[in-house]
Amino acid sequence: MKTLNQFQQELKEQTVSKGFFKGIEGTVIPSKGIITRFEYVGDRTTAMQQIQQNMNNMGVENKLTDKRSSIGSIEYVDPDGKTRVILVKHPIGARGPSGEDWEALIVVGMNANQGRKWDSGPEWERIKEFWGSYEDSARKVAQSMSKELGITSLTQTGSSRASLTSEWTKWGATNKTPKTDLLGNNGRYKISLKKSGGSQLMSGFKEETIATIYAAMQTYSADSKGKQEIQKVMGLLEEKMVKLSSKSTVSSINKLKKKDSSLLSPEDLAKIEELDRVQLNAKEINSALDKLFDNEVFKAHVCFEAATGNYKFGADSEASSNLMVTFNESGSLDHVLDLTNPEKAGMVLAKTNKIYVSFKSSSGSPPYLSLRTNKIDDPKKWIRKLKLTETFEDIIREETQGLQFLGEDLQQLDEFKILNRLRNVAGELINKAKEVLARIVERIRGAFTYILSLGSKAMNALVRFFGFEVSKVNYTQSKIYPLFDD
Repeated sequence: MKTLNQFQQELKEQTVSKGFFKGIEGTVIPSKGIITRFEYVGDRTTAMQQIQQNMNNMGVENKLTDKRSSIGSIEYVDPDGKTRVILVKHPIGARGPSGEDWEALIVVGMNANQGRKWDSGPEWERIKEFWGSYEDSARKVAQSMSKELGITSLTQTGSSRASLTSEWTKWGATNKTPKTDLLGNNGRYKISLKKSGGSQLMSGFKEETIATIYAAMQTYSADSKGKQEIQKVMGLLEEKMVKLSSKSTVSSINKLKKKDSSLLSPEDLAKIEELDRVQLNAKEINSALDKLFDNEVFKAHVCFEAATGNYKFGADSEASSNLMVTFNESGSLDHVLDLTNPEKAGMVLAKTNKIYVSFKSSSGSPPYLSLRTNKIDDPKKWIRKLKLTETFEDIIREETQGLQFLGEDLQQLDEFKILNRLRNVAGELINKAKEVLARIVERIRGAFTYILSLGSKAMNALVRFFGFEVSKVNYTQSKIYPLFDD
């Protein structure tokens, strides 16, 4: 064994000590700066552990780090006090096991551990080129599954394709890859298998991601907590509408807003503030919807669907997962999550996966799950004539159609500008304007009542009723339970 002095001298001459790699099959690639690349043969985890052991035996302090590589590297300080890094990599051009290869390796490892024939069949044909290098890891992972989860048999779903639910396809998503990677104990365990170091839970294609949001909107609407939040948002919007219809001095307050605020009394400023609070526009609606989509319980429903695929394939399908397992090449199970329900498993996922949903106007496209009412003399009877094609914009335009006192450019205005113009009517027409506003409020109240009656479709209906649709999903990945592919 080299002494510390010998190691220091060798480092000065060669940058990195050959003693670090003693007993390990592989090649040291000449250094570039502070990084040395070691291309190993066999199992990567074993190679890294042996390098660290060699360094410890030589008295060289070292540590694992992910600064230079997402799969980890070894950092140490040379005799001159400079921090250096060893990257342990597969040889350039050599292919290591893919995610599906690892699934097959573990199936073969389980069969070998249980004394069954293991060196034949589709899984074996897939991974026989890797078996010599990865047998030990595969058998250890299988052993961990047996010991910790009671699993004694595994089959691979492979690159199979599963049937999608009709609801899922309506949202434009077509990816049929199962969430289940391995079936354990004849299907009792439907395992979504992830390898430590960056495996993903779901495809990040736009259609797939947005379909997951819509599915979560369904399950969240059926949840008692979700229904309460939807009612709360509707209550806030309804309150604004009632205040809009009850204002009889909007014109006079708008005149106050044009004056220098330093010349106004506290009472006048309070009136202006109150008027601003009851303005209703697209930004206000968006803000109200943000309250729903930024709710932690809703995010738990998103994460749960992303992990399980229950809505995508159906909860009883073999393609939908009920267990997440993250393994390490060393043979350990780093994380095991029983996918029971959104409130438990979903919340675990939501704590580390950050999600933000943004919207865009869906004008120009047919409304999905919106409402239609006929314009009738008694607005309280409108719900009896309910149809399934109406939006908030429809109500505003129907109730203001032909009202010449609102101006000749009415058709060029959006529904919010029409509504706020109606609020600004003064003089002898103010009572007529208030009457129209009252009719609008009554119809919207009825619409909200109906939306809540839709159960699981309530959140979808509310978003579409106001003419919005999900346009983009931003997310920050979890290293433990990553959610979307980039």
